[in-house]
Amino acid sequence: MSFQHLGLVSFLLLFGGAALIIRKWPLGKHQTVSQHVAANKRLAWCFVLLSAIFLSLFLPFLAHWFIPTFHISIWFSVFVTVASTAQFASALIPEVGGWKTQWHRALAGMTAVSLAPALIVLLSTDAVPMAGKAVTWFCLAVMAIILVLLIKSGGKHSHFLVLQFSYFGAFFVPILFITYML
Repeated sequence: MSFQHLGLVSFLLLFGGAALIIRKWPLGKHQTVSQHVAANKRLAWCFVLLSAIFLSLFLPFLAHWFIPTFHISIWFSVFVTVASTAQFASALIPEVGGWKTQWHRALAGMTAVSLAPALIVLLSTDAVPMAGKAVTWFCLAVMAIILVLLIKSGGKHSHFLVLQFSYFGAFFVPILFITYML
């Protein structure tokens, strides 16, 4: 399997695994993925494993195929590295109350905030075709709308889970579109 295929495999693994967790242990649409997994210690460790496997596939895809193929600026790597590190750290600290919840939310927020600038870097990349840039603009708009909705609701939106999946999906869609559709 070439590095190019790891992008799609990692995406399907992450979203499929998260969807399975939520379907098997439902807590409601107002809960985050992290709140779903924090309800069970074994499930929390399964999510850590899922995160580790995802990152071990997605990061080599970016480093060995996506970034060199499209000659993407080092800044893309910086933002993705910050997001990945914060995401894995937040998976290690379940949202179970007290200081763990505070740290988890800070790390999860750092993850989310780091993803949009990574997409902005794609917009300034000459090798990314115009169709890829159009999809990236659209997805950035979706991410911005989701952030506004969450800020306006004080982070307690009745459809937080849907917004969370949509936000992260909006990060992956341009990368997958540029990789596989162009």
